[in-house]
Amino acid sequence: MARPRKILNCLVCCVPITHAHMGVDSCRACGVFYRRTLKLKYRLECTCGGKDITRKDKIVSCRKCRFEKMRELVNRATAGEITCVVDVTSITNLHAVTLHC
Repeated sequence: MARPRKILNCLVCCVPITHAHMGVDSCRACGVFYRRTLKLKYRLECTCGGKDITRKDKIVSCRKCRFEKMRELVNRATAGEITCVVDVTSITNLHAVTLHC
């Protein structure tokens, strides 16, 4: 009998995700946005006045707030404040390794 899969949400934009990106529970879109913003050194300006407006029809309405959320999560993960527990059901079957955060 298969174990029920835990439903996770992106900690930045709250969309359902199947696995973590950048070491935290984030969707691929937020991870790519974060990496691209760092690499290309975009200058972002807050458009929401610091109210962190999140809408269900859009990922995150303010790009600077989205970037700041992701940066905080990545910093916490690299500082060891966020940890993942490895659940190994079978040592011989590498596909059985899952991460629960």
